[in-house]
Amino acid sequence: MSLRLFTDISFYLYCFSVGIESIDVLSSGGTFSISRLVGLIFVFICLINFLASNLIYFSKSTISATSIILIIFFIVILNTMINFGGFSKTFVDTTMILNIVFFLLLLNHSQQNEQTMLRGFKFFAFGALVTCSSMILGIGTSLSSDGRITMGTYNHNDLATIFVAGEAYFLSKIGDNFKVKTSLILIRYIIYILVFTYGIILTGSRGALVAIAMTFAIFTLGQNSKSYVGLFAKLAFTSIIVVLFINVIIANEAIMFRVQSIGDNNLADPDSLGGRVLIWTNAYEILKDNWFLGIGKSGYEAEQLLRLGNQIAYSPHNAYIEIFIYAGITGFVLFLAFCLKVLRASIKIKKIEGDILPVLLLPILFSVSFLGQIFSVKYFWLILAYILTRDIFLKRKLNKLFNGYPQS
Repeated sequence: MSLRLFTDISFYLYCFSVGIESIDVLSSGGTFSISRLVGLIFVFICLINFLASNLIYFSKSTISATSIILIIFFIVILNTMINFGGFSKTFVDTTMILNIVFFLLLLNHSQQNEQTMLRGFKFFAFGALVTCSSMILGIGTSLSSDGRITMGTYNHNDLATIFVAGEAYFLSKIGDNFKVKTSLILIRYIIYILVFTYGIILTGSRGALVAIAMTFAIFTLGQNSKSYVGLFAKLAFTSIIVVLFINVIIANEAIMFRVQSIGDNNLADPDSLGGRVLIWTNAYEILKDNWFLGIGKSGYEAEQLLRLGNQIAYSPHNAYIEIFIYAGITGFVLFLAFCLKVLRASIKIKKIEGDILPVLLLPILFSVSFLGQIFSVKYFWLILAYILTRDIFLKRKLNKLFNGYPQS
């Protein structure tokens, strides 16, 4: 068995493990990260590959795609090390560093063959489906104080996010398959989508509810319908899912309370939006004094503990605020440029290649960026790796078409 095959297997296992990390079959309440273990195995095999055959392959297009985010990571890590001390407990954020290493290796390995990343994301989607099915069946689940189902190492928002990503994958697959000859495959995908939809509702994640609504809207409006029959089928399918979606929400009192609270949040109340307003207000006060250079994660932790007096320094729960505080105005502007790059790449892939999945994944990136954190979650970087890989190969195809040779 070749090293390449071993690397492929570890690559697919890592993608799959990102989707199943949250499973805690014995309900032990442990926080062991399956994906981190599999990711480290993937890194180890990649290292062996490099030593044996120099299979670290970063093309110009790969460097171009990742340069902005690497600069941001460098500034954040440097600021974190500089501002370490006092109340801060973070000198080097190993989770952040590992996630960027995993991200780079995912991109690197998929450069040899575009199908590698396509299959990898499929493994992730099925991993998320296993997690969702386990949660619905009550395997390894627990109930939070406000009535939401969680399980394992992922909280309810993380669970809901990977479910939306998995559902987006299967939505992209049924988009052009409203045909009699693929009816069995279509039915299977629809079942998967219904499972994901129900799982998202059970988590009670408001950000995910908004993300899945946006995903269905993009799916309905973004498909290239070749006939009125196909258009009608897609509209009917989306309508049925939406009706079922609303009925399940209404039937669950705890979830209905959270949905109603979306419009009831008083932004003047520090405890609104799950306590995020208090965190954001405090983050703004920290940002006013450190907007130019930033103070890294360690500096933010120290400032927050001094101001709030908590024993735990909570994440800013907003990637834009987080990066602004960690990396200053330079990091913030670079991150906005990177977001614009991902948006343009997703639209271009849909327009030229007809692949709607990158566009369907945008609401997830939007939700996580505005309501969560990005440095510590692996699925965010896996989604980015998928979009950037598709963009890199599209650029190569276009370059070969117009110039007669692929871009290196």
